Amino acid sequence: MIGAGVNALNIRADSTASKVMRREDFFPFADMIGGANSMSGINVTPSTALTLSSYLACIRNASEDIGKMPIDIERETGPRTWKLDKKHIAHRLFNIAPNDEMTPMSMKEAANGNAMGGGVGLCVIERDTVLGPPVALWPIHPSRVRQRHDSTGLVFDVTVHDLFDDLPSAIRSKVAKNHVVRYPDRDVLNIHGFGAVGTTGYRMTALAQESIAMGLASHRYAARYYGNDATPSTIVLYPDKMNKETAKRIHAEFVEGLGGDNRHKIGRFYEGIKVQQLQVNPQDAQMIEAGNYTIEDMARWFRMPPHKIQHLLRSTFNNIDAQNIEYVIDCLDSWATRWEQEILRKLFTATEQLIYRVEFNFGKLLRGDPVKRAQINRIHWNMGATRADDVRHEGGKNPTEDGSGSKYYIPKNMRDASKPELESSNPGPGTGFENTETQRKEGAEPENPNDDAAKQNALDDGRAAMVDAIDKVSLVENRAAERAAKRHVKDGTKFDAWAVGYFPGRQDHYVEALTPLVTDIARTLGKDSLDAELILADAAEDHCKLRMTDPLADVLAEDETMAIIESIQELENV
Repeated sequence: MIGAGVNALNIRADSTASKVMRREDFFPFADMIGGANSMSGINVTPSTALTLSSYLACIRNASEDIGKMPIDIERETGPRTWKLDKKHIAHRLFNIAPNDEMTPMSMKEAANGNAMGGGVGLCVIERDTVLGPPVALWPIHPSRVRQRHDSTGLVFDVTVHDLFDDLPSAIRSKVAKNHVVRYPDRDVLNIHGFGAVGTTGYRMTALAQESIAMGLASHRYAARYYGNDATPSTIVLYPDKMNKETAKRIHAEFVEGLGGDNRHKIGRFYEGIKVQQLQVNPQDAQMIEAGNYTIEDMARWFRMPPHKIQHLLRSTFNNIDAQNIEYVIDCLDSWATRWEQEILRKLFTATEQLIYRVEFNFGKLLRGDPVKRAQINRIHWNMGATRADDVRHEGGKNPTEDGSGSKYYIPKNMRDASKPELESSNPGPGTGFENTETQRKEGAEPENPNDDAAKQNALDDGRAAMVDAIDKVSLVENRAAERAAKRHVKDGTKFDAWAVGYFPGRQDHYVEALTPLVTDIARTLGKDSLDAELILADAAEDHCKLRMTDPLADVLAEDETMAIIESIQELENV
């Protein structure tokens, strides 16, 4: 039905454009002002739908996340080599200011919100000349726009009326006649969701009308229920016949005497009058169940994990990370791709489209998770994919003053797979890492590369085994902490007391699990007489203190392993 309506409006004769457009004719929002009554009797419009908290939360969360992520405009400078181009006009429009009146986040979240709820988010592209480069972007409410085809192709008719002054002067100044400004497709950034014709999306208030109406109806029922002091409806029984005037008077006296602020006061009744309450069990109305269903139903419409709209009924410590990943892949990535492709199509010339790419920087979403960012940076640094200065820049810090952060480091035992012989060089700072540049001093006595490789392989194997052992020890502790958290979910003090009593007893298990591994690593480093338990005593104490501080936090096994190896090396050099 929706697809048929879209096609019918698309082929409407061009003669209708000469008329002053009515609000109900705006394509594709024929019922933006009004709305059809649902089966529950609720009139669903874009405005009333926003009063449903789960509906608003889905649109707001995704639109805000799309709005706050920077958009990288990168130019190809060589084979598989890209460089951020801050001089391109698209960089300024999406990262500095789209126009003189708003920020990039305001523009992006407004357009994305319109697209998610109304099916299409539109931004007029202001240009210096007809085919010149863009100079500004102006988001427009979709109720102002009629989308159609004429002899030139797809066009957008923007209606300007004196009663509505929300349009910028850049659009108002172009009104020629009949209060309509016509824009070709190349001058409108068209962000839309899933739809039948590829140029506009379905309106969520139409597709999800019954779901939205049921949520609004359940909220209104609950509001009336508690507004009546959670008291069921009451009827007044009179044994004899009475005229209409008497019945009205008795009703008015009853409501005035026992209604409103006079609830729960002692009532006085005439002789023979009986009061009977209609017994309605709130559990039969299933208000809680209906509320939960509405939230999950709205999340389903928008491909939104329920925990993102504060519905944690089935969320656990183990699956919350997986749900966050699903949110990025299933919800945000689809909208980001629509933006990226439309920006490249409308704001870049045909030649530029071959050498530029447009990408949302999803790394912005990790700003609130420094631990996860640190883990990713460590992985990239260990494999030589990033430099220390790159990590510092991401954290808002300046490069290292001595220039050491501009070098790439890789594990010493790694080599070029195309070369049969091992290449060795002096190790750089840290454990088992070297600078990729040759640092061997002239005149130094050459070392046996095979011995170095065997030693490094043994050290890497020991490090990996230690990380695995710490993970297994921590897994037991995590399961115990999760069980304790469920037992003391209503009393944080008892949970803290449990942690203080539990983790100190885990130190012996920590030492016992790691002692053989520390002994092997010490032997690899030539420290056969090293007391492994002495080193692990301090490490176990630090581990347990950290766990007591936050029993449910992830354990950084890699960091603990590196700290233990550094302790072994320090003793070796004594």
